[in-house]
Amino acid sequence: MKLIIPYRLKSSRFPNKYISDFLGLPLIEHSLKLCEEFGNDVIVTAPKEDYVKEVSDLQEKYGFQFIPTSPDCKTGTDRVIEISRKIRDNYYIMIPADEPLIDKDEFKRVLYREQLSDFNTCYSDFYNEEDCISNLSAKIVSTWDDYLLYQSRNIIPIQKGGKLDYKKCKKHVGIKIFSQHGLDELYKLGHRETHLDRLEGLEELRIIELGFKFKLHKISHIGCGVDVKEQVDILEKRCNKSLIFVPCGSLISKFVNPIEEQVSWDKMLEHERKNKNTHVFELEKSILSEGYDPDKYESWIEVKLLSKKWKEKLSIQDGERYQVQNGHRRHKILYDNFGEDYMIKVLVVGKL
Repeated sequence: MKLIIPYRLKSSRFPNKYISDFLGLPLIEHSLKLCEEFGNDVIVTAPKEDYVKEVSDLQEKYGFQFIPTSPDCKTGTDRVIEISRKIRDNYYIMIPADEPLIDKDEFKRVLYREQLSDFNTCYSDFYNEEDCISNLSAKIVSTWDDYLLYQSRNIIPIQKGGKLDYKKCKKHVGIKIFSQHGLDELYKLGHRETHLDRLEGLEELRIIELGFKFKLHKISHIGCGVDVKEQVDILEKRCNKSLIFVPCGSLISKFVNPIEEQVSWDKMLEHERKNKNTHVFELEKSILSEGYDPDKYESWIEVKLLSKKWKEKLSIQDGERYQVQNGHRRHKILYDNFGEDYMIKVLVVGKL
């Protein structure tokens, strides 16, 4: 199995988007983190001239292979086909370099637990009505057994009278999984553009218009592909609204009590010294070693009693719980040095 991350920097709507910042990291790095446990089986591909310093630095960090593909390739699928002619394997997983919020557990579930066909892709529910209305998002309709019928940037399906219910629409997610056999058959047909592919600008339509079946796999996903700069801010804010629910008995720092005011770094360290905790000191050491100024980072976390509404929604009856909202997920240091799960443990200073 090979995991392939295709990209190109000469986008008309958002030039250099794959090396632009998202939550403190280059956009493409989020896709690399999704694949990091696969080691040498990860391939990043682009036209040779797009192998810029930002990408070579990431190659040194993550150890992926970079294989240049033709500038004539019009889609990510074209680049995957080209690589499949050079490197043979049973499956090729195409990872979108512009969908940074794909959940790793959901991705691995599809990869290892679901029945795969020659052509596979993913979909999710829409996060909100605004995402559904946007012509930047691809909507799909499917058969009863989850094969792709059609895909469009327009709203499909829509009720007879024109009324929209976004909860009944399905959003395409850009992960694609191809078997070697499927790509060989596509190659025999010249993997050419088709009428619907050109009309909608959606490469999945080429597959079904040529007579193949595209199996769909549902995942939980709050994000979308980044096509224009404005979506970066939208998705970062959406990330910052994510909540983690923890039992109150596990919180062993001052954050056990609901807090509203900003907590300075010095005050946090003073508290942890009294309680003989080392998590924050480890974080401080790492921050300083990277040349960061910890005084720039305030209000690390906010902990509030879980509201009655949320308790009812989550069917919580045994004891109190708190909602933990990370105030600055975008800061690069937290991801680089610890990762999201450990970051929460550091900030809450307890066992989740």
